[in-house]
Amino acid sequence: MKSRPFPFDDTQSPVDVPPPIPALSWAGALSPLLLVPMAIPVLVALFAPDNVLDLWPWARRFTACVQRMVPFMNMSAHANSTVFPQVALLAHSLTVALIPVLSLVWTVQSVAVYPQNLARRSALGRMPVKQHLMVLLSPLLFLGSIYFFIAIPGDPSFGKGFTTHSRGGFAFLTACGLYPTTMGLGAQLANIRIFIDTYLKPRA
Repeated sequence: MKSRPFPFDDTQSPVDVPPPIPALSWAGALSPLLLVPMAIPVLVALFAPDNVLDLWPWARRFTACVQRMVPFMNMSAHANSTVFPQVALLAHSLTVALIPVLSLVWTVQSVAVYPQNLARRSALGRMPVKQHLMVLLSPLLFLGSIYFFIAIPGDPSFGKGFTTHSRGGFAFLTACGLYPTTMGLGAQLANIRIFIDTYLKPRA
């Protein structure tokens, strides 16, 4: 019996490629469902008063709760090396708390738009296996970056004072860590499904 071919032929030229999901739509990469929560630690880093934990007892309780959730990470290590330790501690705590929330949002979005993304992949050809592996392993890199940002005092080697003396630099690195980390975690289900549908499933 003749075996059936895979549904995706890498030798075919892309024809009638469906448009990508609009970035600013509810299911897009810049969805308000992502940007609004992500803005919270950034806005705290930029505008919260230096004594925010003294002013807002609930914020102090929140940071203590997050620390209990991640006992392997000293949430105050980097914060205490800044000139705004209470602000930094609250922003770091919000970042850690938002990682599972935003990862879930990314996952739900990827499920909702999967048919469209599969149709695009059908037209464009399947992704190389190494690209699937990069997506699979990317959360380890990004989670490691967030860990080192929070748990190690001082600034990154490329910028003295960039996060310890500058709220803008601190907020920038917070956003740069939170967005790709949650996107990488939220992309795992879609990445696995795309691999199965393009490499393992024969044409119906």
